[in-house]
Amino acid sequence: MDKSYVSRITKQLLHEKYIFCTNPRGSPKLYKPTDKPLPLVNPELTTLRGGRNTPSYGVCRVHSIARSYLLERPPKQKVNWDSTWINKGTTHSQLRQVFDIGMVTIRMLKGQNEKYGRLIIWLPEKYLSYEQLETDEKILDSYCQHVANWFMKNYVCRLGLPEIYQKPHFAFPDDPDFIHSAKQFNISVGDDCWVDNSDGHAEWETNDVRLAKVKMQLPKRVLTLEKQMNDLRTAISQLTEKIDMELELFNTPNPPDPLTEGFYA
Repeated sequence: MDKSYVSRITKQLLHEKYIFCTNPRGSPKLYKPTDKPLPLVNPELTTLRGGRNTPSYGVCRVHSIARSYLLERPPKQKVNWDSTWINKGTTHSQLRQVFDIGMVTIRMLKGQNEKYGRLIIWLPEKYLSYEQLETDEKILDSYCQHVANWFMKNYVCRLGLPEIYQKPHFAFPDDPDFIHSAKQFNISVGDDCWVDNSDGHAEWETNDVRLAKVKMQLPKRVLTLEKQMNDLRTAISQLTEKIDMELELFNTPNPPDPLTEGFYA
């Protein structure tokens, strides 16, 4: 293949986040795939609108994944931090490291009154299915623990249990026209969700996993609600007929008792 063609396709795959470079400073460059799924072309999952395929909601993009670990025992081995700075009395030391999951940012924060400080781990985005969203915290904890174990092993230290440093964002591809209109006319979609144009891709985002699950199963939930409404209408109709029959029976006078009538006569 032509070298320029390979370079162009590689840049496109990097931009679309289907692959990542495992040795950014090395030569030759080596790449691995991310867990981003390929576009779905199943007609049951995509529809045509204005000549384009509308996005599918089979998976969601999870980003801003960060966990905090208390440093219970400081590193014995020297850490070659990429950068160090002090902000409002807190010392920040940062290291960027490539793993098989992509580029990870590791930052150690130590306040003036803290004994050892804490470690913050920011991970690359991840794609989760609806079933995985049921246990998203457990999955993302294990996702971060892979890096935490590496840090403890390499620098001989001990970290505490992971804590959520910030709420992750759950993003879904959306119609670019809707995103443009929402921003142009300042349309609000709620306190826990918003529309964005991250990296040139139109997305609907939320930091509430419950809303993410609803968004992911929206077509199925609409069909389920329609069926439940139809079943409810049928049940109400049957119940109304039964009540009418009971009222009619209640209002109908009892036939005369021939023994009683004869006695009074």
